[in-house]
Amino acid sequence: SVQRRFKPGCLEQQGKKKKMGACCNFHVLSQWPSQCCDGLMSKRTHQHSPKRNHRRRPNRITRFSVIDLLNFHNSGATPINNHLGHAFRGVSVHHFSQDFLARVEMAGLTRDTSLYVIEPEVIRPMSADAQCPRDQKKGAAYVDIVTGEDNAGISNFMLSYTWGYSVGNIADGLLAFCDESNNRRNHKRTYVWICCLCINQHRVQAMRSAGVTVPFAVFERAFGERVEGIGHILVLMLPWKDPEYLTRIWCVFEMHQALTSPSVDLTVVMPPLERQGFRTALLSVNGIEYIFRTFAGVRIENAKASIEEDRCRILKIVEDGVGVQKLNDSISRYLQLWAVEACENELKNCHHEADPEGCAHLYAKVGTLMALLGLHKREAALLAEARRLRELYGTLETPDGVELLRKIGQRLCLYEDFEAAGEHLARARGACEQMGTLRSIGGSNVLVALGRLKCAQGDYLNALALHHEAQQIAREAGPSHFKDEAALLLAMGEALLEAQDIDEAENCLTQAQAIYRMVGMLESPAGAGLLCLTGKLKCRRGAPAEAVDALTEGIRIHQRVGTLDTPLGASLLATLGDAWGDFGDASSAQEAYRDALSIYSRLEFAEQSPSMRWLTRKLRLPEAS
Repeated sequence: SVQRRFKPGCLEQQGKKKKMGACCNFHVLSQWPSQCCDGLMSKRTHQHSPKRNHRRRPNRITRFSVIDLLNFHNSGATPINNHLGHAFRGVSVHHFSQDFLARVEMAGLTRDTSLYVIEPEVIRPMSADAQCPRDQKKGAAYVDIVTGEDNAGISNFMLSYTWGYSVGNIADGLLAFCDESNNRRNHKRTYVWICCLCINQHRVQAMRSAGVTVPFAVFERAFGERVEGIGHILVLMLPWKDPEYLTRIWCVFEMHQALTSPSVDLTVVMPPLERQGFRTALLSVNGIEYIFRTFAGVRIENAKASIEEDRCRILKIVEDGVGVQKLNDSISRYLQLWAVEACENELKNCHHEADPEGCAHLYAKVGTLMALLGLHKREAALLAEARRLRELYGTLETPDGVELLRKIGQRLCLYEDFEAAGEHLARARGACEQMGTLRSIGGSNVLVALGRLKCAQGDYLNALALHHEAQQIAREAGPSHFKDEAALLLAMGEALLEAQDIDEAENCLTQAQAIYRMVGMLESPAGAGLLCLTGKLKCRRGAPAEAVDALTEGIRIHQRVGTLDTPLGASLLATLGDAWGDFGDASSAQEAYRDALSIYSRLEFAEQSPSMRWLTRKLRLPEAS
């Protein structure tokens, strides 16, 4: 399990935190009796995180109001009767993973059975003859037939999930959460509110049969009170590569609601098998891009609901509030940063001595993900550790070592430390020549990086010569990865553009765009980089309005995935300033230049760096001596 307790945004500044989460498939409450929705909304002692907004949240002391006590009295329950009938009563992880799972198997079902099947076959039959302590009628919620403090109690957590999940995956996820927490949690004292067990399904079915529904506002209020009352949400995200969770509108809305609540904590939970699949994907050829795209694809407008009216109402609430795009962006960024933390947890589990090669490879892979998300300081630290390991174990002069040197060189070039970038890339080229691999795809990629460095230094002719050599090698070596092909086309297009060969530059950018469209990467930072070059090209073509459109779209992509505060984002803003200047809007041009300068300053670019000096002149500011 991976705990996320900080605000989505730039991870370089871990300040305030946003939370997300809630109960699963809350559409069930659209058919839940209103008197049961009101429930017993008492507070309870909350097990709170050691680090939260740099302040401690006051403990939520268990207390019972007069109304609560009357409800308990009417239901025959008392506070010392294990809180029977309490609205926040949940089952223990021990009970769910042992007793409940055993009952499922006794019914002839398996660990792989979904809750959609288990509910009518196990949950309702087991509680059909019990008296509900809430309304005194026959048929109770499953949680109200469970006795003993080892099995049930006031919930510490609420599970956010979908009924399509298998019972085995849910049990494994909850056990992993308990066992992998900083302080190992007692399975018998970790109580979880799970809607299929804690809502009286007999009443749900009766209301459904009668065609009776409860006003949306009623169960929305009950939902909000439960989230706030329990205060810590466990989001079970699986399968990680195509989360079913993100296809259900109530689940996405639950995240949105909890994101706006400063008093709710969130933990994203991943069962062990899913975590192993995540690690395998991380180390695969396309794994980093796949992870990035998976958690950048939240679209609440495409999510489904069992009740269409719920879907329409939720979308209306979102549209009238933060807006659909902002909600999608905030949840996507949150999940991407969760993926980052999941990756870092994998690094903690990596044993250098046992598998130094694998660990160095993992550090480099996670560093690449950091770069995609704009977390360049963390990228630098991970790449440096990968290099340290390879130098320590003598594997830097290998194909993987060359790839690492290339990545470090590219990063240094991006930050305009051209001397250090040249040293790393020259060493990478030398290693290729020594191994006889310069005429391979890996060697071609090194030459592309060297060409980019030459272009950044203003040596466009030598840059083009290196790119042409790389292109020839790539053709001889056979089919290359789409990333390598697109990177070569973009690098060549940029050099051609600077060398004033506009037609050939446009041809390269068109081919790169076709690749990104084919693999679904137009809405990524790489796609924004393509738009930046497209904007430059449009300006050279004398079409500043089209340039502004392309560059504005690139900024939107960077904002959506949280990568605007990066060298690439700053470069795009500086190019937008040029486009606005060509368009005749000096005020907008100055604003774009100031935004770009601000980003470079936050990234600690040297005042004498080319980009800082150029923007200083554009803004007519005194230059540093």
